[in-house]
Amino acid sequence: MAAGTILTGANATVKYGGIPSAVLHATGWTLSPVVKSRSFATNSSSGFDLTVTGTRTYTGTITVMLHDGEASPLGLGESVVIEWHIDNTGSNYYSGTAVVTGLGDIEANLDEGLDISHTYQVACNGVLSANGIVPPLS
Repeated sequence: MAAGTILTGANATVKYGGIPSAVLHATGWTLSPVVKSRSFATNSSSGFDLTVTGTRTYTGTITVMLHDGEASPLGLGESVVIEWHIDNTGSNYYSGTAVVTGLGDIEANLDEGLDISHTYQVACNGVLSANGIVPPLS
C-alpha cells in the first residue's frame, strides 16, 4: 500500500449558511461521531453493567478568533448548514445541518496576551455527507 500525503490542519476551514461562506478567523474544528448508549444492571448481570446502543449522531466544535466590527457568526439555537473542510481545495469536506448547542468558552490569555478565541458547540441533524478524500464517519 502506497503512502499518501499526510494531511495537516493548516488549510482547514469551516463554512456555513445556505450558500456556504467561510467562518471568519476560524482557528480549528472538531467533529466526533457518537453512538448514544444506555447502561443498566439486572439481577442476572452479576453486578456488572450491560450496555445497549442507540442512535448515532455527530457533535463538534468550531473555534474562532474574536474581532471587532462583526457580530458572532453563529447564534445559540441556530440551525445552519455547515461544511467542515480538511483543506483549501473546496472538494474535501463533511457537510450537513447542525444546531448550535452551546456558545462555549471565550478564552482570554492575560499572561501571554494571546488573541481571544471563542468555541461553539454543535450537534448535527441526521447523517453527514463525506465529500472527496475525507475518511468515512461510520
